[in-house]
Amino acid sequence: MVSAIQRTWNLSDLEAALVAETAVSTISKGLDYYRLSRRFFESTTEEERVRFMDALFAVANGDGYVSYEEIEEIRTISMVLKLTHKQFIDAKLKIPRENRAN
Repeated sequence: MVSAIQRTWNLSDLEAALVAETAVSTISKGLDYYRLSRRFFESTTEEERVRFMDALFAVANGDGYVSYEEIEEIRTISMVLKLTHKQFIDAKLKIPRENRAN
């Protein structure tokens, strides 16, 4: 997760580790998904949101396979972040066909 975040967002080891740690700890606290998504949308550029899709797919592929459920969750996130279907598909296709469902 850390290396995927570091690669796609061009962050230092420490910064990427902090982002990953925050993401994992927020999930366990039951953070409001809608508010988190809206705040992320408001504080990022379109290019940063597209790179975020790349990071999500890279993290999902961390075990060597991106499941249908993971793809659909990333699709939902891309819609909430107001990315186009093409932007979602472009990010998805960066994962080799044999490593993903569909």
